[in-house]
Amino acid sequence: MSGVGMVMDRAVEVPMRDGTILRADVWRPAGDGPFPALLMRTPYDRTQAINLAGSPDPFRATAAGYAMVVQDVRGRYASDGTFVPFEHEAADGFDTVEWVAAQPWCDGNVGMFGGSYVGYTQWAAASLRPPHLRAIAPVVATSDLHDFWIYEGGAPSLWFNLSWMMAALGPDMSARRFPGDGARAARLVAAIDAMGDHVPGLPGAVPAILEDAGLADAYRTWIEHHERDAYWTALSPRESHAAIGVPAFNVAGWYDCFIGGSLANHAGMTAPTASAASRAGSQLVVGPWRHAFPLLGDPAGDAVFGIGSSGLGVDVAGLQLRFFDRWVRGIEPDAASAAAPVKLFVMGANAWRDEAAWPLARAVVTDHYLRSGGRANSLWGDGALLHEPPAADELADTFVSDPADPVRTKGGNLCCWQVVEAPGAFDQTEIEERDDVLVYDTDALDADLEVTGPVTLRVFVSSTAPDFDVTAKLVDVFPDGMARNLCEGIRRIRYRNGTDAERLLPPGEVAEVEVDLIATSNVFRAGHRIRLEVAASNWPRFDVNPQTGGPIAGASELRPARITVHHDAAHPSRLRLPIVPG
Repeated sequence: MSGVGMVMDRAVEVPMRDGTILRADVWRPAGDGPFPALLMRTPYDRTQAINLAGSPDPFRATAAGYAMVVQDVRGRYASDGTFVPFEHEAADGFDTVEWVAAQPWCDGNVGMFGGSYVGYTQWAAASLRPPHLRAIAPVVATSDLHDFWIYEGGAPSLWFNLSWMMAALGPDMSARRFPGDGARAARLVAAIDAMGDHVPGLPGAVPAILEDAGLADAYRTWIEHHERDAYWTALSPRESHAAIGVPAFNVAGWYDCFIGGSLANHAGMTAPTASAASRAGSQLVVGPWRHAFPLLGDPAGDAVFGIGSSGLGVDVAGLQLRFFDRWVRGIEPDAASAAAPVKLFVMGANAWRDEAAWPLARAVVTDHYLRSGGRANSLWGDGALLHEPPAADELADTFVSDPADPVRTKGGNLCCWQVVEAPGAFDQTEIEERDDVLVYDTDALDADLEVTGPVTLRVFVSSTAPDFDVTAKLVDVFPDGMARNLCEGIRRIRYRNGTDAERLLPPGEVAEVEVDLIATSNVFRAGHRIRLEVAASNWPRFDVNPQTGGPIAGASELRPARITVHHDAAHPSRLRLPIVPG
């Protein structure tokens, strides 16, 4: 097949080292070549790659002088073999890169690109250092499958795990490959709708729809390996950052489920332990985007950040091609066209800004202590966020966490079925009216205040239960009372000292816990307030902790517990914010 200035070969057979045949479509510029090549490896149907946002399409890539290869990963669509999420991507990626480099139409220089799982396929291949791989460009991709995909803070990412497997890997996608699957697709829709509507039951069950889709064994494996053990470290991109000898162009979204992983990937690839090429060439772009569709310009929830936040404000695909020109093709940019290492969208100011590094060196980490007091007409249990630590004893805040009535998710870093659970920024005031959500506020700000960088909560807690969750959310409160979520996190108490082993907390014992709210970039305008929400659940984004101290998967009961947040002189609970001067 050929078009104006382009030649296409469909379903080209690519042999793997074990004899399995994977299939790919190849677009090439018209002419003899050879050409540098860009490779995408996807589980989502290679024939749909032309419609993916945030990456060069075949027409733009070939017009820029690149061959473009899009391959179905093992066991998906046209490729042979059995699909097991994650487990074959390193070896298959290595073999595919080297196959591409050996083709007569390729000049031996290969880059990789694409988003989400396709981003993971890049990290997996790069971890084995294919000799002809020159650069990678992961969009909204994670750094660790345990800590920033299947789990977060030790808690299973329930909504993402199930909705991704059912919606992206399940029967509605397979219906393109297997005609007559309309009934299976209907069951998929019903199953996902039910996830967002029903009162949570006991955690750990494998939905029947996963059995139907052939994905239940993978799900059981992830639940079985609930700690970050050797299974996860063998698959983790961050374990290979120092060994990967090529630069990476990371694209992330403030409301993406993989924001933590994307930022960690850039930090790892620019750390002193990384290769010289990686440190010199790696770049990062972060916009106010949700998962997988960063450039369509649609709102992230109810927030509208302006036309400049979309592809009209920053041409990410164009930046990627310039990155590939430098590192795949070897064209040195002139000083005027060289891209900044980091490009951030600052919410509140609603503007893009170039930076030299992430995190910002000039940001000052500032403690905001949880204190008694709070605003006039405050809700029961509300308190203040003050710069001054408590000098004496203050009464602790306490609430009852009932796993049968969890705090509902409203927006945030969600994926992948937005019709039922929409990601992004929403007014949180309805959530904050619950008795099991504590709210801490600053006074109204006298001047604009920028927070850009990692956000953490160090909080002292105790409970009547040996295990429970601590959730935290950073919120921008507008003068009219609207409370917009910015970033959030969770920590399962049994994993308060790390996710390598569980350690229950004796009832009544006070522990200092760190909750990673990941990061944000936001200008709190004059007259706004900075708010912290603290609770013990965020469902269905995360599964429900039964609070018994027993195994989470297959728990036989849900048990209410009283949870106490301490903030006195001996227990200085504090929110840590990176304040950008000026």
